[in-house]
Amino acid sequence: LQCLPLAELASRFQQKLGGATAYVHEGFKHLSPLFGAIATWGYWVAWIPGVAVNLTLASTYIEAAFLPGINTLALTLGLALALYALNSLGLRPSVWLSGVMAACAILPLGIILIAPLFRPDTWRWEHLTPLVPAGISAALLAKWAFVAVWSSYGAEMVATVVGELRDPRR
Repeated sequence: LQCLPLAELASRFQQKLGGATAYVHEGFKHLSPLFGAIATWGYWVAWIPGVAVNLTLASTYIEAAFLPGINTLALTLGLALALYALNSLGLRPSVWLSGVMAACAILPLGIILIAPLFRPDTWRWEHLTPLVPAGISAALLAKWAFVAVWSSYGAEMVATVVGELRDPRR
C-alpha cells in the first residue's frame, strides 16, 4: 500500500531525487521550507540507527554461523567499509549486487517460511539461536527485529532514485 502513493508522487515530481523527503518539501514548500527540513531530519534520525543495527546483526550472524571467534566489531566495521566502497562505485554495481543477493536469498527464505506450514515440527525457537545473544528475551529480540526489518524495507528506497531512471513514469 505504501508503494502506490510513492509511485504517484514519483510520477508527479520526476525531476526530484530524494524520495519521500523531497516530496514533502515539494508538497509543502508553499507553506514553509521547514517541512522539508524536518522530514529530512526525521528520515535520517530513523535510518542511522537502523544501519548500525543491520550491520551488527549481520556480523553477529556471520560470526556465529561461519566465522566463530572473529571479533564482531571488526567484522561490522569491515562490512561497513565494504558497503561504502561498493556504493562509491555508483548505483549500477550496487543495484546489480543487491539483485544477485536477493536472488540467492529467495530459495532458502522460501523454504524457511513455507516448511512450517507443511511440517509444523520444523519450527523451533532454537533455530534462531545464532541471532539470540544470551539473556535476551523473545520480546526484546522481536523489538530489535522490527527495527532491522523496517530499516531494510526497500520499497521506499526506489523513490529516492526514480529521477535517475530513463522512463520514471513507466
